[in-house]
Amino acid sequence: MKYLLTICAMCMAGLLMAQKNVVFREDFNNNNNSWSTGFTQGTGAIADGVYTVDKTSGDGNFYFYKTQAYEPDKDYTVEASIRQVSGVEDYGYGMCWGAFDNAYSFAISSNGMFTIYCYVNKEYTSLLPWTKSAAIKPPGQYNKLTISLKGDKLSYYINDQRVHEAPPVALWGFDLGVFVARTMKIQTDYIEFRQDKEGVRLIENYPKELIKEDLGPNINTEVGEIAPNISADGKTLYFARSLTETNSDIFVAERQADGKWNKAQDIGQPLNNISYNFVIGVTPDGNTLYIGNTYNADGTQKGPGLSVSHRTESGWSMPQDVVITNFKNKAKYVYYNFAPDGKTLILCLQMDDRRTDQDLYVSFLLPDNTWSEPKNLGRALNTAGDEPCAFVAGDGVTMYFSSNGKTGYGGYDVFITRRLDDTWLNWSEPLNLGPAVNSVNGELYYVVPATGEYAYMSIYNDAAVRDNLVRVQVPESAKPKPVVMISGRVLDSKTGKPLAADVKYESLTTGKELGIARTNPVDGAYKIALVSGQEYGFLAQAEGYYPESQSINTGDVKIYTEITRDLYLGPIEVGQAIRLNNVFFDFARFTLRPQSHAELNRLIEFLKGHQTMTIELGGHTDNVGDEATNMKLSQNRVNAVKEYLVANGIDTNRLVAKGYGKSRPRADNKTEEGRQTNRRVEFIFLKQ
Repeated sequence: MKYLLTICAMCMAGLLMAQKNVVFREDFNNNNNSWSTGFTQGTGAIADGVYTVDKTSGDGNFYFYKTQAYEPDKDYTVEASIRQVSGVEDYGYGMCWGAFDNAYSFAISSNGMFTIYCYVNKEYTSLLPWTKSAAIKPPGQYNKLTISLKGDKLSYYINDQRVHEAPPVALWGFDLGVFVARTMKIQTDYIEFRQDKEGVRLIENYPKELIKEDLGPNINTEVGEIAPNISADGKTLYFARSLTETNSDIFVAERQADGKWNKAQDIGQPLNNISYNFVIGVTPDGNTLYIGNTYNADGTQKGPGLSVSHRTESGWSMPQDVVITNFKNKAKYVYYNFAPDGKTLILCLQMDDRRTDQDLYVSFLLPDNTWSEPKNLGRALNTAGDEPCAFVAGDGVTMYFSSNGKTGYGGYDVFITRRLDDTWLNWSEPLNLGPAVNSVNGELYYVVPATGEYAYMSIYNDAAVRDNLVRVQVPESAKPKPVVMISGRVLDSKTGKPLAADVKYESLTTGKELGIARTNPVDGAYKIALVSGQEYGFLAQAEGYYPESQSINTGDVKIYTEITRDLYLGPIEVGQAIRLNNVFFDFARFTLRPQSHAELNRLIEFLKGHQTMTIELGGHTDNVGDEATNMKLSQNRVNAVKEYLVANGIDTNRLVAKGYGKSRPRADNKTEEGRQTNRRVEFIFLKQ
């Protein structure tokens, strides 16, 4: 036996219900499960309730199996009824189980012999040499092969007669099927897998029906579309279109005012070449794309991995490698997703700690702009099957992913889980989105914009034998937390011109930086998505400028909300005034609130990096109250700011603190908005 060819399908039929012993049974009354009917050294056919495989040439083994959802810690029984019709009688055919690189075979021959062997690390190992058994029936008669795990014993049966017993084998996944060796014709009457399993763990109030709305001819074509990625605002759709067997291109479409999509356009070079091209993530600002695979300098494909491309004035930049420490992937396919913070990467890989199929991992952005070694997200999410196509929603907490290793409705089902802490290693129990979302066909690439109302996904179209993209409502209990989408432009406060900048946002409670975005280099536009329930500060940064930060409290936000805020950057030059918007005091008091620390710590770091710089701290009030009280309050407040800076290492001689009261308004005091603008602490560059 020289080699192993595995032919597998993503989908299996059958509704898995609670406490039903039969998990999977194939009677071959049709080919809904897409068993192979053609291979390089023979043919296959399904007719009259029988699966016939006729291997007409070659010495190797051919395996045909389907992936099953199973629980590795529970007893199981697998069974098949197979017969040899013709061909050599002194070599094996039979049943296989296990996984792609960890396959086990229970083989019989028509001359009355049986054996058990495994295929691990591309090598065959005999677990039991060829042994004579009177239980084997001659050619033309069906032999029932059974393997049954009970506790610490794995028993092998031929026609209900136990022929061998051994300790259980280590399974890295569970694929069940049949195989044929040398030149022979075999027929399989049925295959069955039994195990007591839990029922489908469903989301609360799962819908019984949902419309899977085809995105229409402007998106879907006869060649097939997969791997959708949607911008945070839900207005731009990226996807891969299959052009040939070895080439897929990235296409992009914009949603029109009436909700329909315009005709998708090929995104072009440098993102597309003659290999597989697909988007794996788009940042909330829409100005950065993460792309599958890596690129050479001339735009050709370099190899596996992932790349990043930024929007420039002339289009998308040449993709650059995303460097991940100790990155490996032994699986044929890859799936990645970047969390909205731009600092967290979810990977679906087959690494060295995972012998077969794909698990979910997490990697974090490091200070040198490389990424940490992927960490396995653990058994709460990962199974012995595949967990591909993970997607972190705009709230940075809710994650959707597909799995064929959890009890569901067939093939790959979509599940939801929520992050429980900041380690990204602890997650809630995954719940199935229900039969209105999932089907026997298999559902992949479930992505949700920040609005949280609809999901976009790939659906296998049986009639046309292709994948198409659809839109489906997100069940109420599966929606992500509400998000506030902040958008606007980054501008030079002196000239009003747009700037290319990084936009950062932080927690005002902890001072921790939570995420980063980029502006559009043409018009300075930016977008950031902030989860409800927190106080945030956000600001833009660019070389040669000092940022004016802003803040927002999203504590009372209950639905998706869009807010426009322009951000201003002041040039670092003598006489330029910079407003410290995120310095906070209680009403009519001058004690700094803790939410001020992030803003002031940023000023401290700036002054430490500019050792000759001196500044004047100015305190200002509105016109409410008498002049003397306002003057005193403004002086006390800038004194408090100066004391904080000095206490944190800034020489007092570099700081001037002066209260101006209501004498220097920036806006009209007749409105509350104007008065709020006038109540401020700012500083002026005195010396560089």
